[in-house]
Amino acid sequence: MEDGGGGGGRGGTERNSGTKTAQKAREGEEYQPIIGFGISNPQGGAETVANGKRLLTSFVPLRFFLSVVPMSPLSSLSCFWLLLGFFSLLALPSLALGLRQQSVGAKGRLFCGTQPAQNVLVKLYDKDTGLDPDDQLDSARTDTSGNFKVQGDERETTNIDPELRIYHHCNKGLNPCPRKWIITVPDKYIHSGKAPPKKYFELGNINLEVEVEGESFDCIH
Repeated sequence: MEDGGGGGGRGGTERNSGTKTAQKAREGEEYQPIIGFGISNPQGGAETVANGKRLLTSFVPLRFFLSVVPMSPLSSLSCFWLLLGFFSLLALPSLALGLRQQSVGAKGRLFCGTQPAQNVLVKLYDKDTGLDPDDQLDSARTDTSGNFKVQGDERETTNIDPELRIYHHCNKGLNPCPRKWIITVPDKYIHSGKAPPKKYFELGNINLEVEVEGESFDCIH
């Protein structure tokens, strides 16, 4: 019986303490609010004394604080880049599985009129769109007979867009820069796997004296 009475006394003391704390807060005594963060909200409050001031403590769930307190623009931007990086990492395995090794090649013989065009620069590119720069797959110069052969491979999710870029001085007039030809390689010469390709794009004999639609002069290549 004595134990039961003691327990009741303690319970009464705790309730009186909580009531007294709330009453003092209403009467305007100086209180320093302290907020704790957690998953659940304990019942009631507590009163402590620190540095000569009374501290009225309460416990606020963290999810409530996050829903009420707005994030600063800097924090929002940081969260955006964090989430973007996270989802990019998740997408990397799928992107890697979608990449296909593709190869392509071309060869031919260049003339300037009736004479073989020697030392002409020929480059093989995979043309890209947007901010992605074009990828150079190979480059070569024609031999003394005007022959050239280029080949290369690239990993892409879609079909590569190969093209030849030929830089020459045949019939260029007074312009100091070489003439630049661009010849698109047909898709049927794109093959799976690494170079060399199964079949080359055969250009045959080409006379560089002719003018090609869309040609230009290029001093920087």
